[in-house]
Amino acid sequence: MLPTNTKNIRRVKKSVNTMYLDWKRWLPFNSACGLITFTVIISISFILGFSLLRVKSQFEIETYLLKNERNELRSLLRKHNLERQQIEQVLVDSQMILAQRESTIVDLRDTISGKDNLINKLYDQTLTNNLVNQNNVPQNNNNIPNSFQNFNSDKNDDIKSIIEKELEEQRKRDEKIKLEQEAFDKAMEAKRIEDAKKLSNQRQFKWQEDFPEGTVLPTYDDPSVADKRDAVKEAFLHAWNSYKIHAWGKDELKPISKSYSNWLDLGLTIVDSLDTLWIMDLKEDFKEARDWIAESLTFNKNREISLFETVIRELGGLLSAYEFSKDKVFLTQAEDLGKRLLKGFESETGLPYASIHLTSGKGKSPSWTGGASILSEMGTVQLEFLYLAYHMNKPEYAIKPLDVFKHLDSLDTPNGLYPLYVHPRTGNFQGKEISIGALGDSFYEYELKLWLFTNKQVDGYRRMYEESAEGIINVMIHESDDRHLQYVDQINRGGRFDNRMEHLTCFAGGMFALGGWHNIVPSEASKHISIGGNVTETCHESYAATATGIGPEYFEFKNGGSVQVPSRGRHYLLRPETVESFFILWRTTHDPKYRDWAWQAFQAINEHCRTPNGFSGINDVDAVPTTFDDTQQSFFLAETLKYLYLIFSPDELIPLDKYVFNTEAHPLGIIEEPLESYPQELQFHFVLT
Repeated sequence: MLPTNTKNIRRVKKSVNTMYLDWKRWLPFNSACGLITFTVIISISFILGFSLLRVKSQFEIETYLLKNERNELRSLLRKHNLERQQIEQVLVDSQMILAQRESTIVDLRDTISGKDNLINKLYDQTLTNNLVNQNNVPQNNNNIPNSFQNFNSDKNDDIKSIIEKELEEQRKRDEKIKLEQEAFDKAMEAKRIEDAKKLSNQRQFKWQEDFPEGTVLPTYDDPSVADKRDAVKEAFLHAWNSYKIHAWGKDELKPISKSYSNWLDLGLTIVDSLDTLWIMDLKEDFKEARDWIAESLTFNKNREISLFETVIRELGGLLSAYEFSKDKVFLTQAEDLGKRLLKGFESETGLPYASIHLTSGKGKSPSWTGGASILSEMGTVQLEFLYLAYHMNKPEYAIKPLDVFKHLDSLDTPNGLYPLYVHPRTGNFQGKEISIGALGDSFYEYELKLWLFTNKQVDGYRRMYEESAEGIINVMIHESDDRHLQYVDQINRGGRFDNRMEHLTCFAGGMFALGGWHNIVPSEASKHISIGGNVTETCHESYAATATGIGPEYFEFKNGGSVQVPSRGRHYLLRPETVESFFILWRTTHDPKYRDWAWQAFQAINEHCRTPNGFSGINDVDAVPTTFDDTQQSFFLAETLKYLYLIFSPDELIPLDKYVFNTEAHPLGIIEEPLESYPQELQFHFVLT
């Protein structure tokens, strides 16, 4: 066995040595082949990878371009749909007008036919009576005078001749009236064309250059009340549709740059416009806005917001939409927002901070006030929270806001006038500034409106308003020397009067008229309405005093002169306060001058603030052509255009004895429930006496 094994071992070693030598001999060749193979594989991989990257990049670029093209097509389609809707609306309106005219023609024909039938009937009756009379005449006519005998014999012919003559004269009169009317219409049309040419030659506005060639701009020549209302509605639709195209879901439209601002990030224009859409019977747009609120609006945001602005615009808009539609979507969203905002009242004194973080609930006041809270902001949230508490049956939602009024009422306020700043830590006033305009205005408004909203049952709010109204009349209302214009002044930091009135203060005319109309001070009701009219006239004069016919941000009465507009106060932010007072004075007095003034204001705004993509504030009311600030304020749709629309609407549309407008013009239904049935824990927080 050993030899055999040894032999086998040797064979194996020989084979291994042979293989080793073969491998060693072929090693250089194998190495070269391996390197080449490796290089080829790497190159192919690199080429394939680079190709794939190029394909991917090209695919991403094409995808991006397709997305942009799709978005542009969607925007264009939406724009075309809006234009189609507008054209269809114009066609419907034209058909309605044509139908009305045809109905009028039919009525006139029926009237003429009725008159002809009546005349023929009278003619036949006369002939019948005459024949009867002839049959009753005695045969012996010797005792009848000759004149009567002649008349009797020719009676039929004479009556027929008289009637035919009368008919012919009536036809001539009708023809003459028709010719005169046609001549008058031609003269009016010629005058309208001439006036339009003169206006076009005198005023060329910068924004008109941006309209496509051939665009027909709306013109209104002494229209009826209904036509004026429709003109306001058309302006609203222009503002609303422009917002839908360029800023949908954002806070406010920037019509010049065709972009948007998003300072609250709460779809502000949508929510602020809800009740205006409802009032103007734009139900399809209302439903579109409602669906966005149900599907896209959320308050779970990591950001700070203004408590005051969010309450009056966002919370007020949701509650008013619920008031009209009774859709629980609005009330649910309002409750979510209200609970978040209530955390802003968690200061040492219960006075609210100026801003609140929506998720953390942390509040703070601005540094420029020294940490103080602002009178109008803390005193203009009570209506909204009381409405929410009532309709949710949760009194706790209203307790903290109502306590603010109780605290302010406990402070020393000579003449019923309140300084502008209160520190949330100490609860005391800071400074001497008093204004019925910026930073103070709507607090006085809510003194009156809380009394109205509780159905005039909580007498403490009536007393607070009466004291403040008396203080405003005796201390703050002054009169210009030359024209005796009454204006509401303001007191500066030094305790001196500024001889200035702000556009914001122009709401006061309507406030006094509303209080007088509701007899809040029965012995002085007519006096308050008169003062309201005088203050409102001054605000109208501030519009009439400018080149554009639009009121400035503020105006002055220096050295006993008339309305003077300083250079720093010449801007206009689409504000509503003047037309708000026009609206209330019209409803409370029905003096036609308030409708006339409102129409003049609307025409000026439509002429100077309208752009191809919405409405914008202007930088100088005394400069023509105008320049724009590129902001379509949400309150322009919520307040300015709503008040203008209501001025030209019947009183039954949002009657003043059934609704209270919050300071953002959101109507809330008055609570008619007896005070005794309110929850006791809520009654304790009213200012009862």
